[in-house]
Amino acid sequence: MTPEETAKFHADRPGFELIDYAEVGLPIIKVYIVASLLLHTPLPPIFEFVLRCVRLNINTCDSVAACLGIPKRMVSEAIQSLHRAEEIDFIPNQAAGYEAFVLTRRGQRTVASLVQIVPEQETLPIYFDGLTRKPIAPPEAQLLAGKQAAELGLKEIPALPPTRVEVSDIDTDLAARLFAKERIGETRRDLLSIKAIDRRMRLHLPATALVYRSSAGDEVELLFAIESKMLDEHNRAFALAEGPRKTRLLAELGKTELIGTDSFSRRLASIDRSLDPSTKTAKRPSLSLPGRRAPIPPKETLKRLSVLDHPPLLRDAFVTAVERVLIICPWITSQVVDAKMLALIESMLERGVAFYLGFGLDDEVGKKQKAIPPQLEALTRRYPKFRLVRLGNTHEKVLIKDREFAVLTSFNWLSFRGDASRPLRLERGVCIQHAETVDEEFNTLASRFMAEPAGNSKKRAKQSEKL
Repeated sequence: MTPEETAKFHADRPGFELIDYAEVGLPIIKVYIVASLLLHTPLPPIFEFVLRCVRLNINTCDSVAACLGIPKRMVSEAIQSLHRAEEIDFIPNQAAGYEAFVLTRRGQRTVASLVQIVPEQETLPIYFDGLTRKPIAPPEAQLLAGKQAAELGLKEIPALPPTRVEVSDIDTDLAARLFAKERIGETRRDLLSIKAIDRRMRLHLPATALVYRSSAGDEVELLFAIESKMLDEHNRAFALAEGPRKTRLLAELGKTELIGTDSFSRRLASIDRSLDPSTKTAKRPSLSLPGRRAPIPPKETLKRLSVLDHPPLLRDAFVTAVERVLIICPWITSQVVDAKMLALIESMLERGVAFYLGFGLDDEVGKKQKAIPPQLEALTRRYPKFRLVRLGNTHEKVLIKDREFAVLTSFNWLSFRGDASRPLRLERGVCIQHAETVDEEFNTLASRFMAEPAGNSKKRAKQSEKL
């Protein structure tokens, strides 16, 4: 289910109205613990038969070797190993001039079960939920690293309290039960205790944050859901930890005057849905949010795009555009904007094409801005029709070429290649080939490029320093 489908599924809540939703990443910490374990291993055959002989009072090395028909040396080595494992004990017999041995209590249990229990210490991973503060079974959904979550535009929910997971935070009994369930069909290992934490890895579980307003209008709630499941335990923990206030999610999502279907993500979703007639007959509750609804172009001018459909469109824009190209994307990396792409861009600028490039998801107070390839800024100083603008906190991904097409998508144009040789990411987009709509999109977005281009501002600053 998509986030919007999740929001639709949970929209019908008695006494409340769904006013907004967003994709979020719930905090999951993968903790590598140094643990004491009891390993239950099948008893080796020679150990089994030596213990069986001892139980029958065949209790000397010579008599066991004769009974089993094997060399005395093999019996002696097995007896020494069983003694070290506290399975048997020696009884000196000075009168007879030899040592006999007997089963210990542990040896009696072992010969009855034919399983040897051996203590060991091992480093192993467990998953710890940052909101419920409990060990959890490995989630079925794919967990995302911080960079992956940011690229997908997920709002990262912090662990509450935002402290490092320590040994004292982990419920050993619960972790032991989960650990036993994970290894059904494998060699049994019982978790006894956690000695230390070797390392921690912060991950994110994709979910949907839902913002509800009471019918009376005096209460706003924020809840989490994954597809059709409402995460009740997470919601209680998040509320008790004052999560809505600490994360400022309600401040971002609960402003009804800013909520509407004209937002970029909802517009993309609504256009994408118009291509699929099956959504009209869906039985889930309809999701109706306040705000102005942007018009949807004729269906025959729309084309759904897969992840591999995007790179050819980007290249086509650089190679064949005659009037204008506009791109908005959160990040620009030199791995994508390499020498070949820079050559295409410069060739396009040489033809006199106006190039509008907006970027910048990380414009937050106190947060270091990500660098962009310096060659791009150099081009702004050589070509006046190239406007490179840090828009600030944008997650839009847009490509417009002349009046031919406009692409609204989740594909990161200048930070992800969409290479067919690598595992595919779930990206989707819509290509609009309707001249009037393309013009409307361009005029709406181009107005945001009236600020001074990034390259020119740096150049002016350097000139001021020289003066």
